[in-house]
Amino acid sequence: MAHAIAICCSIEAEKIEIKTRKFNMVPVMDPDTGVMRYQFQLGMNSSAWIHQEYESPATQITIKQSMTKKGDLLTGGCIDGWAWKAPKKQVGPGSASHSATFASIRGGCYAHIQTPAREHLDNPDMAEKIRAIAQEPNLQVK
Repeated sequence: MAHAIAICCSIEAEKIEIKTRKFNMVPVMDPDTGVMRYQFQLGMNSSAWIHQEYESPATQITIKQSMTKKGDLLTGGCIDGWAWKAPKKQVGPGSASHSATFASIRGGCYAHIQTPAREHLDNPDMAEKIRAIAQEPNLQVK
């Protein structure tokens, strides 16, 4: 189980779970496949983790550097991504003072850190850990 906080770190799996204070989703037509997919953006202290791995990640992931093991976790200020099926979401207590949106996103999912958490940005010791990583497309995806 890996925990990522750097910009552009990503996870890909059959099913991911999310927790966020701000959830936005827009259905869009995928230009490559012509199939509807659901783009989402998580804001304000977001987390996304893998609940169910792909059966054969080598042919299903879209970014080679994506984490693909069950339990792999992203934490950031803003996380965005997409899924092939609409998420099932519910609102509940996220902390002692704030509510949060919890969702199960299934059917093939991708999520990556767009902006690191604010507490990481304000900490000079974290500067190297949150620097953006390079991403390379997986050309084996069918």
